[in-house]
Amino acid sequence: MKPIIVLFIISILSSCSSLKRIGLEDVSAWHYQLQGFNDSNNHKWTLPYLYVIDPDDSKSSPNVLGKILKNGVPVAYLSIGEAESYRNYFKDLDKEIILFENPNWPGNFKVKFWEKSWQRVIFSKAAQLKSLGYRGLYLDIVDSFYEIKPIKKRAIQMKNFILKIRKVVGDDFLIIQQNAPTLYKFLTPEERVEYFNAIDALALEDCFFYGQKDMDNSYNPQSYCLESIDLFNRNKKKIFSVEYLSDKDKINEYFKKTKNIPILPLVTTRALDGSLLIHKN
Repeated sequence: MKPIIVLFIISILSSCSSLKRIGLEDVSAWHYQLQGFNDSNNHKWTLPYLYVIDPDDSKSSPNVLGKILKNGVPVAYLSIGEAESYRNYFKDLDKEIILFENPNWPGNFKVKFWEKSWQRVIFSKAAQLKSLGYRGLYLDIVDSFYEIKPIKKRAIQMKNFILKIRKVVGDDFLIIQQNAPTLYKFLTPEERVEYFNAIDALALEDCFFYGQKDMDNSYNPQSYCLESIDLFNRNKKKIFSVEYLSDKDKINEYFKKTKNIPILPLVTTRALDGSLLIHKN
């Protein structure tokens, strides 16, 4: 089957896309902050933002969720490819599933995400977050399968993991995947349909300013990333983009260069502490 035909089939079969589940079509911008998010921050609560926050952040509270829910969509950050030593599950975690520590993020450990003991941790957390009032999950470290051989087998296992998470949370709960936009390339046409129907949106880091620095890399759009934006857009998926910039010229360049690309852009710091947040208006 030719690639164009395959993509057309995927697009048609996933046209019942999850944009209708929570009202993502009404979201005009997004807010990504994993540290210090609280109700004293100067947020424009009346705007239909999507808020990605860390539920374990000590300053996140039911009061915050209540304010967001009036006009926005609160989504909980959840790492499914790494175990984090500062999470409450870590002390009881089966250490046999830990593979190696992330050299860039001390205290974060790649895990055998396909193992039942790890998946039970994630399923339990996902169900808990839904009960607390969040409206979705922001799945991070999906791309861990690239670091664990055999890559194709791990990619399929990651797809299956996401499908299981969807089953746990139901169809009325958002699933947003961060990064790993080429996961679909390891799947059969039938598996791609399953995969696209299981997620609601894609979020991309460093898609346009990729480099080795934490902040202010030069404009360097990634071809695989642009290709994925096109495919996810044709499959009716909302696409969020975040770049870690502080240089005003680069920020302006980001918004100018992406003006006609179907993304919701955001500029912030890699620390995700809320010290800099610039949305496209």
